[in-house]
Amino acid sequence: RVNVPMQEVTCLGARSPDVASSVNSEQFLHENNLFRVNVPTDGNCAYHALVVLFQQKGLVDDYKDARLLVAESIFKLHQDVSSEEVSKWITFNSDDPQAYSRRMFELYKRCLQDEEWASTDHFKFMSIAFDCTIVLFTAGHTRVQVFDSDITSSTQPVDLSEFVWQEGYYGMYFNGVNHFEPLQKWLPRRSKRQCR
Repeated sequence: RVNVPMQEVTCLGARSPDVASSVNSEQFLHENNLFRVNVPTDGNCAYHALVVLFQQKGLVDDYKDARLLVAESIFKLHQDVSSEEVSKWITFNSDDPQAYSRRMFELYKRCLQDEEWASTDHFKFMSIAFDCTIVLFTAGHTRVQVFDSDITSSTQPVDLSEFVWQEGYYGMYFNGVNHFEPLQKWLPRRSKRQCR
């Protein structure tokens, strides 16, 4: 069994005022046998996490590959998708005609700069680049954000008491301050007796 410490991170706004019966991220991860995998805390953590999640599939070899794939996704979408579609899942001032292009350029540029943190706006582009569904858990929260590769869908938070983890989801954990970690499913080992 892999033992990864589950730290409580306290920051303003990290705790939900929901009722006591609500499930928080840490409880949900434990109940669903999901554990956090340590990755370097070098400003590239979200991209290191993508490597952990997708390297075995042959999609990336290192965090620089992951950064480049996400940057390409942003560039392609900026050319092919209207600002109205993208406004469902990234934030920019829609009253300013140049705001969309500036925000997309900012996100693109951040992907290409080593040690530049990913924002939650990058997660939709990650899901599109890797053609997957990424579920983002945040320390102490009672909701998750689900980012799928469908450009027409929005990324509204989902209450954990109503959320069901599915095969094929890729999980990430945000400590609420400055670090992302990939999540992996823990599968108990069979005893010799069960293997016969």
